[in-house]
Amino acid sequence: MLYSPKSVFDPFSGEGFPDEFEMPVGYDEAQNGGNFLKIGVGRQIKADQKIYTNRDKHKISRVAPIGIVKNGMSVVFTQADALGENSYYYKKEILLSGNALRISHSLKNRGDKVFETLWYSHAFLPVQGAEGKLRIEIPAALNLQTDERFIVREKGAVELFVSYGISECEQTQKGICYVWTGRDSVNIQTIYSGERTVYKALGDYPLGLLQVFVNDRVISFEPKLRIKLVPEEVYDWSTEYYFN
Repeated sequence: MLYSPKSVFDPFSGEGFPDEFEMPVGYDEAQNGGNFLKIGVGRQIKADQKIYTNRDKHKISRVAPIGIVKNGMSVVFTQADALGENSYYYKKEILLSGNALRISHSLKNRGDKVFETLWYSHAFLPVQGAEGKLRIEIPAALNLQTDERFIVREKGAVELFVSYGISECEQTQKGICYVWTGRDSVNIQTIYSGERTVYKALGDYPLGLLQVFVNDRVISFEPKLRIKLVPEEVYDWSTEYYFN
């Protein structure tokens, strides 16, 4: 599972199963040079008034401490941070059982203001050594929004799903990111190598936005979840991953 998406490791690109809270807390009201909260990171410094992107590499003014507790095949990470009227508590648990990996999340608004964030996960998986053509299967309720080059729509195994064949990897050297959007649907994503199922993800939250990143080294399913919390509200979500 721990494969870099680039041939030369770049920690900014991540590896394995990192999470991203793409919408920080308190960014819009922060002044230039002021701080905002980046869940999972800490306090970051706002450089200008443009719309936030996670490629801006904002400087970190203070890292939020992370608690780690290991119990058998489970590891729990916790983090809490506050800035002005904004405050949150985040918990992530990773549980390994056989060929299944369950990752659970809990986010609480501890502040006095409503905040909104956009979470998504990566699942960087190796494509080297694939036994034949890679094929992915996603819910039919989602519609492809990006260029259909290097991807072929196929008939799904059942009417609720659609299969896509991924073209040869030399055509994806720089990486291609496909995007599907649609009404909230069942949250299941599958990767096949030939006819063999090598990966399946089952989320317990509705799926309305999905990215799939592919290059010559990795393929990564990246479901996105928009979360809006009033003060003291908690949102829990989880995904079970199966490997073969």
